[in-house]
Amino acid sequence: MGLVWWSIIVVGLAALVVGVLVWAMRRPGRPGEAAEGTLPARLVLGLAVIGAALSAIGAIVSVLQTALAEEVAVTVPVQGFLPPVDAEVFDVVGPTADALPSSPGFTEAALTVAGLDGWTRAWLALGHAVNGAVIVVLLLLVAGLARRALRTEPFVQPLGGRLALGGAALAIGSFIWQAAYGVAGSLASTQVFAATSWASTADVSMRYEGTGLQGTGQPTPAFAFEIEFWPIGVGFALIVLAGLLRTAERLQRDTAGLV
Repeated sequence: MGLVWWSIIVVGLAALVVGVLVWAMRRPGRPGEAAEGTLPARLVLGLAVIGAALSAIGAIVSVLQTALAEEVAVTVPVQGFLPPVDAEVFDVVGPTADALPSSPGFTEAALTVAGLDGWTRAWLALGHAVNGAVIVVLLLLVAGLARRALRTEPFVQPLGGRLALGGAALAIGSFIWQAAYGVAGSLASTQVFAATSWASTADVSMRYEGTGLQGTGQPTPAFAFEIEFWPIGVGFALIVLAGLLRTAERLQRDTAGLV
């Protein structure tokens, strides 16, 4: 896609953002809507709706690009290595610190790769799809809460179910997308760096010794990924908060029935 088309898309998205914000700020109140203090809630509502739309579009574009494009962006893990100085280079002046030989070195690389197989593309597309879906669900949850804040009686309808849904989506979805990205990157690492056979016109047996690199000078592929647990913890916290909110809503209904 050329620069002109990208410019048109950026200008169009900027106009959409401005238009939605202006609509949210100037929209007249509806029956049952709070008369004062609605501007922050309207801004949050507008931004959440815009964010959800852009996130959905971005996720769809990422999935299609991963599935159909020849070149795919992917982060691949490798076994730790330190870039060696070429054997013909000497008297290197400038560095004021030395990396220890036992250092893990570089353990991943963000690459644009051509020729990935179908399984790797499928895992990477799954990561993009689940990541985008979770973001959209959470932003729609925020938009729903902002709409409730505009009402004079925001707790007439229960909110616990929506919070529980958002928490479950974040807890489960974050684990799935991180695992999918990890598997895709590991498969891509093997496809990019694992040479099944090679030959050299010179003796390179000692050139990369102790650097963590293969005899070819390429990084050694690795199957490894990390799961960050803070999104899962936040999801569990939302589920617990939803349970507390349901209890409060039940007590409120019981109290209202006694009055």
